Amino acid sequence: MNTNSTSDPDIIYYYDGPCNNRIIQELVDKVSALFQDDKSDSLGKRISSAAIEMIQNIGFYSDEKTVIDGELVGIGSFSVINRAGTFLIETKNRITAEKFRKFEQWIKKLNSSTKEELKQLRKEFLKNGAAHGSRGANIGLLDIVRKNGSPILTGTENINGSIYLIITVKFTEE
Repeated sequence: MNTNSTSDPDIIYYYDGPCNNRIIQELVDKVSALFQDDKSDSLGKRISSAAIEMIQNIGFYSDEKTVIDGELVGIGSFSVINRAGTFLIETKNRITAEKFRKFEQWIKKLNSSTKEELKQLRKEFLKNGAAHGSRGANIGLLDIVRKNGSPILTGTENINGSIYLIITVKFTEE
C-alpha cells in the first residue's frame, strides 16, 4: 500500500478470519461505531458502505475457504487504518493469478471511467443481472468508486507460494 504519506499508520480496526453474513454485519457495526462522532456523517457512511462490499468480496471470492453453519465462506483480513486523517480500508485474501488478472482489468476499467460511465455501467448491471461466476450484481466496487470518487488500489503479496490480493480504498472528508 502506498498512500504517499510519511506518517506511520494507525490501525484502528483489524480482523482476520472467515467472512460470512453474521461476521460481515458484526464488522460493519464495529466500523460504524468508530465513526459515530463524525459530524458530517458522510465519511462514516461511505466507509461503512465500502466495508460491507469489501468484506463480502472476501467471503465470496477468497480462494481460502472454510465451512461455517453449513456455508462455504472465504477467509481473509480486513483493516481500517488512519494515516494522518486519511482513512484506508484494506482487505487481503488468497486468489489465483488468473483471477487477479481479471480482477485487475475490472478495477482499471472502474478507475478510468467517468462518473457518467459508472452510472451507465451500474444501470446495465442492474438491468442484466450478475455476470457468470459472480455472486452479486457486480456493483459493489463500482459503487465504491462512484460514491467515493477515489480509485481502488490493488496489489498482490506472495506468501509461501500463494498469491494474496490486497485491495485498498482511501477516504477523506469531503
